[in-house]
Amino acid sequence: MMKRLPVCVLFILFLFLFLFGCNPKPQEEVEEVVEDDIVTIENAEKLADVETFFQTRDFLLEGLERMYRYYGNDFPAEEQERIAVYEDFERISYVDFMDLMAEHGIDTLPSYKKAEDIDRILKEGKPVYANFTLINAERWNVLFYGYSEEDFAYYNLKSGEKKTIGKKRIEALGEFDTIIPYRVGELTEAEKEKSYLYVRQRLADAYWKDDSITMRKYLDIAEINDWLDGLNYGYFFIYHYLFHDPQPERAAKYVEAELKRWRDPTTLEAALKYYILTNDELEIKRTIRDIQLLPLHRRETLQFIIDNGADYGYPEKAAEAAEILKKKKQ
Repeated sequence: MMKRLPVCVLFILFLFLFLFGCNPKPQEEVEEVVEDDIVTIENAEKLADVETFFQTRDFLLEGLERMYRYYGNDFPAEEQERIAVYEDFERISYVDFMDLMAEHGIDTLPSYKKAEDIDRILKEGKPVYANFTLINAERWNVLFYGYSEEDFAYYNLKSGEKKTIGKKRIEALGEFDTIIPYRVGELTEAEKEKSYLYVRQRLADAYWKDDSITMRKYLDIAEINDWLDGLNYGYFFIYHYLFHDPQPERAAKYVEAELKRWRDPTTLEAALKYYILTNDELEIKRTIRDIQLLPLHRRETLQFIIDNGADYGYPEKAAEAAEILKKKKQ
């Protein structure tokens, strides 16, 4: 696996995951080590004092690996190779890493939490990965590892600094994205599936892997919970019911909603498939005109544009699609 991999930010998805060590101890009591009134979890320095393998500036991935190593796990080459890399998307599989962590005794749960939850979890002796945006619009990616009456102590994954932040500032966020470690067996799959973020993360991974069975499973869960109007859920729904199990009538509502939200390359790819299935020649032509072709597009999409782009008046798009498809086949 390459030591450095680029990061594509198509879906701000995502996301979240998990894995841990040989002797995981997520439920241990916090060690009463007070530094400037901060009480830290046991061996908190292990969250920072480690050289991570994935040098991608993907802070979620780095946060997971730091938690993985915190619980005593190494990351040998044979395990590194088990983590899928989606070259078309310039992504690494969080889910594969989560599953690897679970093999070593550590489950992780991506979920929305509040400041009071962080306080409680730290007092149980667990680190917490979190990402959130403060008033200045800066995106924070941190590992919380300690607390006092007024503050939380955190390791900033972006800067590498250890600092504190007032609890009131975190309370003002309401709910925000977190990943919490658990010992394997503490959480059932049914409990995990109650988490909006967990289900969304599994869907994203199924999308990258083009895994129709997994996608259908988690889409059914999302539909039961009425989550399909949430960020990117609608896209996953139309993707499945256009490419995997073509039912354009089921996808129509979400195609319209996604196009109103943004006409980005992935949404336009799904729209193109919808118009092909419904024989809407005018919209096919318009979509071929508007779509920005990228390596993340499916081979069948590129092949359709290669075969039909010139007929719709866009021979340059056909040539562009041919070049991208040629590279994908290498």
